[in-house]
Amino acid sequence: MTTRNHKSLLVLSLLLGFNHVLAQDSPKQWTFSGLQSATARVKFSGALSPKEGNALDGIVASLNILRTRYTSKFDENADVADQIAINVSQEYSSSMAANLVALQNLPTDPGHRLATLVSIQRDLQLKVAFVPSSQGLTGTFASVIPVTVNTTNGNGQNLFGLWVRCNPQLYGVTAHPLFIFNSATTPTQTNLPPGSLICWIQDSNNKVLLSREIDLGSQGITPQTINLSIP
Repeated sequence: MTTRNHKSLLVLSLLLGFNHVLAQDSPKQWTFSGLQSATARVKFSGALSPKEGNALDGIVASLNILRTRYTSKFDENADVADQIAINVSQEYSSSMAANLVALQNLPTDPGHRLATLVSIQRDLQLKVAFVPSSQGLTGTFASVIPVTVNTTNGNGQNLFGLWVRCNPQLYGVTAHPLFIFNSATTPTQTNLPPGSLICWIQDSNNKVLLSREIDLGSQGITPQTINLSIP
């Protein structure tokens, strides 16, 4: 697990000015093949820069790996929405749906489009890293990580009565987050999908006190602890 300074996510949020629209338009259903089709439409739309093309190639490669691992665990017929809803966690599905919506609504501005593609590429790379670390599990497709968040002040003292929220990084900070921790800090726990996320702390008045980019997946299903310090 890695965290990145909130300044970089603010830059990304500015680049992805449509993130609130994405969050509102997130589909309830998705498939691996549907994501692959979305990448094909982007590729054949033309006008991609070399950097955008490289990011798209990375997305395609990761999707191929993920779909193969999923269908190998179940079968080819399992890559349909109703079976994915059974085999994959809601958290993972919400994350993959974010990628699908982003691919279907790529910005026309080249800089914004590149930022979107790079973010999707990063998210899927983390999902690819997560799957091998979780092989050997029986039952459903391993798709969540238990996460605990501790919040402290600048002196290292625990803070209480604060709330932790998370979204796929593409969404940024929103009023209606997809992932809500189960109690006020500190500590607080929930299950999160592998991938590139943005997490933030807010008070009882919904004021955002701190936000961080969080990368999850490289350590498999091992429970993760995130320590967030508010200056």
